[in-house]
Amino acid sequence: ALPWREKLTYIYEAMGRNWDWAVESFYTAHFHVMLWLKRRFRLSLSETAFNNVYASLSALKDFSVRPYPGKLTLYRAADVPGFHGMDETLGWGSIATEGVDVEFVPGDHVSMFKKPHVASLAYRLQTELQKAEVQAVLG
Repeated sequence: ALPWREKLTYIYEAMGRNWDWAVESFYTAHFHVMLWLKRRFRLSLSETAFNNVYASLSALKDFSVRPYPGKLTLYRAADVPGFHGMDETLGWGSIATEGVDVEFVPGDHVSMFKKPHVASLAYRLQTELQKAEVQAVLG
């Protein structure tokens, strides 16, 4: 087990890396409350986050999931804790008819797309794209 100071440091750093995502997640979870607060008290909320959430919710309203007739590769953040009994494919297994390859990459949901972790993700994506090109040529 980690000492409590290391745990606090990890939480502090993770919050710093994920602040924008956290704000958007809060807006998404409490969208109607945030909209009411904005209208009622003329609060100056982050327009970017607010508009992103509004656009996302509007798009999801008319979205329907269809099966994907192939195999997927899911790149998951390694720094996100898993839970006992959690679906490793995060639901993608029920969509991809030929299964899902799950690969863990360094970082969390946000830092996996930033230096230094993005290099690992880029390498893995490049490798998969090269394999797909070879398969396409060979038939």
